[in-house]
Amino acid sequence: MRLLLVADIHRTTYDLCAGLESHGFAVTHCDDVRVGLSRARTQDWRVIVLDATMAWQDAAVLLEKLRAHGTAAPVIVLTAPNDVAAGINSLRLGADDCLDKPFEIGELVARITTVLQRITPAEPKA
Repeated sequence: MRLLLVADIHRTTYDLCAGLESHGFAVTHCDDVRVGLSRARTQDWRVIVLDATMAWQDAAVLLEKLRAHGTAAPVIVLTAPNDVAAGINSLRLGADDCLDKPFEIGELVARITTVLQRITPAEPKA
């Protein structure tokens, strides 16, 4: 499952990529919102994970541009601990879910799975 991760480069990002890959995701990482926007517009992604706290860059602008462009892939935004305002703003701009850092990889995977189930409902059981 193809996943785009837009986040600063630091040790936790490498750990996040490895954790997602261990759960079966094919992760493409970029650390620049302009590159993230370009990749999101030119490739199909099952899900986009966006770090709202990237240094020197406004991740909210990226989210707004993604939705204005018609990018339908679900977006999960990672926010700073207890940054309720960033979470609310992200949801208003079209995020499908938000998750405060720090978090366990299992929680992010569960949220990704839940978001994907909402947009691709399971077949009814006979």
